[in-house]
Amino acid sequence: MPMPVEDPTSIALVKQWLQTTNDQLDEVIDLCVSATNDLVVQLRYPQSIDAESWPWDIVQGATMLASRLVRRRNSPDGVQALTDQGAVYVSRSDPDIAMLLHIGSYQRPAVG
Repeated sequence: MPMPVEDPTSIALVKQWLQTTNDQLDEVIDLCVSATNDLVVQLRYPQSIDAESWPWDIVQGATMLASRLVRRRNSPDGVQALTDQGAVYVSRSDPDIAMLLHIGSYQRPAVG
């Protein structure tokens, strides 16, 4: 897995996670990667993290979040599939992403 240099995730990492080589998705993936990188940078990570050494948990969490956004484009109303038993909805949150990005109930304790 290539190491991202400036941003927590990249188009290449998201395409690898989604197991796709479809270049037609690059524009959509780029939008999701940009939004994810902006969000992750705004989260209160230690200022000692420089752009060239994002921790692997943050890289993986950002990649998973961007991939989730890419998949979500086909379900804007939250319905993932319709079955004979009713609608299957997209989960409101992903605990694995929250754990990797240290958000929600997985947020690290901080003083001040």
